[in-house]
Amino acid sequence: MKEKFAVKLLLLCCNLFFFSTCNAQKTTDYPKISNVELLEKRLQKTEQEILQNPQKSQLLLQKAYILDSLQNYLDALETINVFLRKEPQNIAGYYLRGKIKISLRDESGAINDFNKILSLNPKEAEAYFQRGLLRLQFKDTSGACLEFQKAKELKYSKAIESYQKFCQKIN
Repeated sequence: MKEKFAVKLLLLCCNLFFFSTCNAQKTTDYPKISNVELLEKRLQKTEQEILQNPQKSQLLLQKAYILDSLQNYLDALETINVFLRKEPQNIAGYYLRGKIKISLRDESGAINDFNKILSLNPKEAEAYFQRGLLRLQFKDTSGACLEFQKAKELKYSKAIESYQKFCQKIN
């Protein structure tokens, strides 16, 4: 139950982050300074908490998310890798690592992370959806449509929209 909440919270945060970067041309390519300052303060606090509670691995997940939000992708990747070595069954960690790998343009690595999520839980619709988006990047529309179809069957609303947009015209 706790992990499902963490996954949903992480996905919400990631979607908010990706939504803001999608609109970068309308506003700015960088977050507002105040947001960066708040994130950096939160990062410092999280690092102190990690030193005080090194056994509390969830703090590593939190640190990786903050680093990702700060667009410090290499440190975020290093941190999430440490987290996943401690918690290799944690779906939220693989979601975040997949998102980080997308930011680093390691699409095949991201696909591997989404595959890992599906090996842990074949009903994770977001993982199918993310693989579909990556397949679109590789110009594999029919493969993307299969991924969107699977996510759509699992009632994932974004997949329904994407299926209608990319797949109905080819089926």
